Amino acid sequence: MKKCFVFAAVFCLFVFAGCAKEDETETIELRLAEMHHESHITTQADYEFARLVEEKSNGEIKVTVYPDGELGTADQNLQMLYDGELDFARTSPIKFAEFSEMADILQFPYLFRDSEHMWRTVETYIIPRIDADIYYHNAKLLACYDAGARNIYADRPIETIDDLKGLKIRVADSEKTGVFFNSFGANPVVMDYINVYDALKAGTVNGAENNFTSYYNSKHYEYAKYITKVEYSRVPDILVVDRSMFDALTESQQNIIISSANQASLYQRSLWQQYETDIENKLTSFGCVITEPSQDFVSKLRECSNLIYSEYPNYADLINQIKSIQ
Repeated sequence: MKKCFVFAAVFCLFVFAGCAKEDETETIELRLAEMHHESHITTQADYEFARLVEEKSNGEIKVTVYPDGELGTADQNLQMLYDGELDFARTSPIKFAEFSEMADILQFPYLFRDSEHMWRTVETYIIPRIDADIYYHNAKLLACYDAGARNIYADRPIETIDDLKGLKIRVADSEKTGVFFNSFGANPVVMDYINVYDALKAGTVNGAENNFTSYYNSKHYEYAKYITKVEYSRVPDILVVDRSMFDALTESQQNIIISSANQASLYQRSLWQQYETDIENKLTSFGCVITEPSQDFVSKLRECSNLIYSEYPNYADLINQIKSIQ
């Protein structure tokens, strides 16, 4: 009788073990590519996104963030995403300019009056159209991150538009930005972001254009300590996902991804302004010279931007619509 009891217990143990094994859910491992350093506020938002996804899915979905361009350049990351070899990428919408009219328009300088105008226009008018445009390139837009305003910095003071003449300034791979910098006599040099520090160190370029956060976190100030707050461009960063992977998830899993991305976006944007203020104070303590441009300087830059607008008459109606948004 005792043997029968032992046999029954062992049998039940195997049955329950088998059931438990069948009920085990395999973890979905996903990768997110980031160009910024791990200390960058945008990268911190990536980590928050990953944390939220894992928490909300009870560990069923795990996102690993790869900062500092560990998975390649921004262009390589996007190609990987198009090919279904990468799950998420934090990038600029301008990277989609070749097949999205709205993404292309974001390249125009002085397109927005201020930060509030930019967010109203981007969220209600621009981003939905970019998302529709990238659908057939295996990408889906999940959320926007604040990227502040782009300024110009160099290894020498920039107080007038004449100070920019002849300077080799690194710019992103953007046709409109290149035309803008050429219009006032600078020499724009297209270069991937991760290579800018070495180029500044070697003197291959005199300076670059970017927001305060990138300038600080990438230590560009070590070789270009003069930064002028021209705020000529405002383009939010975006978090995109491999659409084929996303579509293969359950509706519940998709909702977790979307809600986590939205929360990470709000988290990042809530911290950005104070973060930039703190950075400006640190840069000043490091001996950097932060210059508020004169009205004359900004007016001349805006005149140059108007010349660029005239070169693209096919965008005139859309640009007027954007500028009229209150």
